[in-house]
Amino acid sequence: MQITTIGILALALLVSACGNGSTSATPEPRDADSVVLTVTSEGGFVPVEFNLDRMPRFVLMADGTLYSPGMMTLEFPGKLLPPVQVTTISDEQFGEIMALVEELGLPDIDEEIDNSNAEMVADASTEFITYYDPSGSVHRLGVYALGLVEGGSDARIFAAELVQALEEAAATGETQMYEPERLQVAAGPAVQVDPAIQAEVKDWPLAIFHEEMEEWGFGWKCVEITGDEVGPLFDVFGEANQATLWDTGTEQLTIKARPLLPGETACSGKPETA
Repeated sequence: MQITTIGILALALLVSACGNGSTSATPEPRDADSVVLTVTSEGGFVPVEFNLDRMPRFVLMADGTLYSPGMMTLEFPGKLLPPVQVTTISDEQFGEIMALVEELGLPDIDEEIDNSNAEMVADASTEFITYYDPSGSVHRLGVYALGLVEGGSDARIFAAELVQALEEAAATGETQMYEPERLQVAAGPAVQVDPAIQAEVKDWPLAIFHEEMEEWGFGWKCVEITGDEVGPLFDVFGEANQATLWDTGTEQLTIKARPLLPGETACSGKPETA
């Protein structure tokens, strides 16, 4: 699939460039396991702990592999580890997505934010669409309150179409559950839940002590787990939920953990709060 996908990527961008008068060169070939596109939600009026395990909405690879959040139930407390699905999308879907990347003008953007709906919607998140070109340059477009208000700027319309194309690709392709090779684990003050919920208390699960973890902000610490520790820890977390407390011997903490997707840096940025 690598050759046909990359061929479609090059063709889509070249045809679009010819149609709009751009002099952009045809993209160079790229490695099949390189990240092409991500969509992430950032900001919004939410508690700090909500952001600690927030994952990208989509990560698209050059070989047509698409990572996206798996199905979650509405029950609380839900599973501690959010599921991730891996979908193999078709060449046609890949070509449609890359054509929308060109329509958005992403290859010519360094970083821009469309705040045109800021006065119509309060406290919403900003959806960032990030395109990684074959030369290694990063192009990032943020759209505030995307999908909450119809119409608006061309950027808003094309961004909505791009996200919809990714959603359809994730829903229709051949899908399996993601088995991560890396985990991000954040630990911090016990999060208060409904008093009617009896929180289970488990022993501290990490080989690293809590006090040795990297300070992250707002009383939370963070660490990346890799190698042989991932499998056993994945199993331990699979038996826990969002209300589970973890006993260090001196205090009980909440853990917010999630799989790390390709191209992600663990514990990047600092936790945000409303």
